Amino acid sequence: MILRSDSARTKSVARRVNVASITLTVAIVLQLAVHIVTPLPLVQQIQPRDDSSTVSFKYAPDLTFFGQGTAPRPSQPLGRTCGTSAFTDCTPSNELFDKLSSGSIGTTVAGPKDIQFRNMFFYQNQSSNNEQIVVGLTLPMQNLLLNTNFTIVEGLIVDPNNGGVGFRNHTIPIGLQLGATWQEDILWIQPETVCTANNFSIHFPFGNSHVNEFFPVLNTGTSPNSASNSYLQDDGAFVYRNWSIPSPRWDIYGPDSLWNITGPIPDLAQRPFLGAWWDNFFTAAALNISANSTTRVGTRYGQHFTNYTIVVNPFAITISNIDGAIFDQAMPYNLYKFFSANLDRYIGNFGDLIPGVKEAFNFTSYFLEYGRRCFGFDGFNEPDPLKPYIRCGNLYGVAVPDDPDQTEFQIDSMVGQPAYTCASSVKAIIKTVEFTFNGTSSLSNLVVSSITDKNYTNTEDEPLWGVEKVDPSQNLNISDINLLWGLVSDIYENDTEISTIRGKEFYLPVAYANNDMSVFKDNLAAASVFTAAWNTAYTEVAWIAGISFGGLPSYSGNIQYSLFLKWRELSNTTHGAAIILNLIWTDLVASTVVGTTTGFEKSPATQDSGVLGQRQAYEHHSVVVYSNLLFAIPAFLVLCLWVGLLVITIGLLITRKVTGAMLSYYMNHSSLGRAVLNAEHPDPAMTTLSSKDWTENFGSKWLAIWPYDQHTSILQSNGQGTPDSVAHQYGESGVGSMELTSLSERGLPRVLSTVELPRDEGL
Repeated sequence: MILRSDSARTKSVARRVNVASITLTVAIVLQLAVHIVTPLPLVQQIQPRDDSSTVSFKYAPDLTFFGQGTAPRPSQPLGRTCGTSAFTDCTPSNELFDKLSSGSIGTTVAGPKDIQFRNMFFYQNQSSNNEQIVVGLTLPMQNLLLNTNFTIVEGLIVDPNNGGVGFRNHTIPIGLQLGATWQEDILWIQPETVCTANNFSIHFPFGNSHVNEFFPVLNTGTSPNSASNSYLQDDGAFVYRNWSIPSPRWDIYGPDSLWNITGPIPDLAQRPFLGAWWDNFFTAAALNISANSTTRVGTRYGQHFTNYTIVVNPFAITISNIDGAIFDQAMPYNLYKFFSANLDRYIGNFGDLIPGVKEAFNFTSYFLEYGRRCFGFDGFNEPDPLKPYIRCGNLYGVAVPDDPDQTEFQIDSMVGQPAYTCASSVKAIIKTVEFTFNGTSSLSNLVVSSITDKNYTNTEDEPLWGVEKVDPSQNLNISDINLLWGLVSDIYENDTEISTIRGKEFYLPVAYANNDMSVFKDNLAAASVFTAAWNTAYTEVAWIAGISFGGLPSYSGNIQYSLFLKWRELSNTTHGAAIILNLIWTDLVASTVVGTTTGFEKSPATQDSGVLGQRQAYEHHSVVVYSNLLFAIPAFLVLCLWVGLLVITIGLLITRKVTGAMLSYYMNHSSLGRAVLNAEHPDPAMTTLSSKDWTENFGSKWLAIWPYDQHTSILQSNGQGTPDSVAHQYGESGVGSMELTSLSERGLPRVLSTVELPRDEGL
């Protein structure tokens, strides 16, 4: 079998020998691959330990503009002012503060006193011995809504993707080389918005007109011919409209009203749907469309939109009250709003002098009235502690070209804006925040790994929220007072001073719909900021593209291209429109408030400088991990191969199909030295000798091998060699043997090399 083929060929070799040889070759190649590939995914990682340990924490200041722009905490206590025209001090008592903080004391969850204004101003109270009064102030900071990860700033954790802020006076571990991971329960204020498509769109030509010759730099992005080309397009608002008044009916006002029945959990899906229905109802009336009209999808109505492009910009979103302001009939109303928000602050009632303003208010009054009914309350209603705050309005998205093949705006090409009706509220919830810190001493190295709603095993474990009750004898209505709220202890569940509700989340109570972020009456931020932010979002920061009201930034998008790109992506859907509003609310609130609780306020004083307290954390350590199991495939194949061979071997040994003597016999016969010597001098006893005896008796014999000759090699490669180059003859003993043909007999010079026989490879 050994001499029936060349060592590099498989011809005439038994199949099982060939399979064994190939298997061995594959195994060797795999083994080589294992040594090279398998270690590649081994990486060193920093991971938290399995067991927690007690770690010391210290305060970590924010060195960014948010930290630099946060004023020191004033020495004056928190106060509240009530009233709209005549103001009175209505600061809650310390006992009420304590009750509404009783559920958060000693924890990392902020209470009403821990939510404070980031900045404030001071004035002298002339009627109270020149007492210094502290009033909250909104100073816009850097935009956070363009960030993509959870952002940590002085006193806050900000979610720039979905909106929301968490209150935490930031602390970090100290004395750890590689850092740590830990969790804290955080009070989270979450904006919540639902939008409904009005199913009509506003179209106008894109161009490069200017406001007028005095302001050539101010580009409106609209065509000079827009007066004749702008129109409203029916995308299903009227052709598919159900003209039956939906329930609950908002057209009933008085004791039997249904529009003002809400809470304590608002139906934010129903509110924008009904708001859009009534908005479309009055829009249809303005366009002389009724149930008997013949309409189709794509019908254009252009007779009332010649002035629309004065207040719109294709590069921007527009957010406003539900007020019908897109119509020409409302243009004096739009001018009045602009003047009252700007010039009237300084020179009086200039807006009243605008021609046609009375008629414009009459036209918009129906839109505005039903827009307010979407809120679910009137400002003159008595304060209801468990009635949730709701704000409604319209959002017109970023314009897109009417031609689907256009990706960018082109001069005089038509563009269209989608229209949405939205309803927003705001809720408080406790979230579990996981922090990761890398061991350095800077707040910039603190990362929020995850934020999840706190999990409760049963309803009895859910937090108890409380809101102050207003004494009817004070004669205060919703527009007069911002109600205080907070987490309360179970012992105050039936307290007469507060209304309580148990649940994972709590919707903040009603507040005056005309309060905004530009002017505050006091420094009790927890009671006023979160609802005022919605009023500002719907009326001021994106009403006219690029225009800022009350010192607040514009979020319309036309003066910041990155914001325009974000709004363009989001304003194509109702869900995206809702996120736009939530992000604007979040950015306004982040600039206005700060959290002051660390969770260590009740911790015993420590001797170490700067240490506020201790909490459990999982310290980090260095580990080596295998990052990609695909690289282990060669190792698994080799393992399977060797396991298979081991199983076969054990099976053969157990069944006695293979024995040690048999293996020794075949190894002796296949040993190169024994095989060649046995061919020259056949002796059956030679193959049964042990390795030691065979080496002593035959290991010193020599085997003649003809040296390499180039001419011989050439002859053979040219086909001149013949099979009788190796001649089978009978040895001297007459027993079959093999002998190499003499080179001299073939006419070639004889050069003899002698080599010692290979040592025995047998057993």
